[in-house]
Amino acid sequence: MGSIAKIFIESDNARVSYVLAKFDLLGLGSDYFTLPWLALKYNSAISGYQTHLIKRQLLAAPRYPASSDFNLKRVEIETAIYEYYGRCY
Repeated sequence: MGSIAKIFIESDNARVSYVLAKFDLLGLGSDYFTLPWLALKYNSAISGYQTHLIKRQLLAAPRYPASSDFNLKRVEIETAIYEYYGRCY
C-alpha cells in the first residue's frame, strides 16, 4: 500500500531513527509522511514492513511534499516527529 522513500540513520550509533514513506494506495496523495522506525515491523509473510498506524493517524502526521529538500529539513522533521508521536518513539 506504500513504500519507504528515504531512511534516516543516526550518525552517532548507525541506527535508523525514522523513514519517509509514501502511501499511494491509501489515497493520501503524493506527500511523504514521517514515521518513526519503531512504528514499523517487518512481516516476513508479505516480505515488507507494516505499521499499526491507521489512515486517520497518518493524515495528521507530519508530511512533506515530494519537492522537499529533506536533508535541509532534518532538524525540523525530527522535531515534528517528536511532537506528533511523543517520547514512545
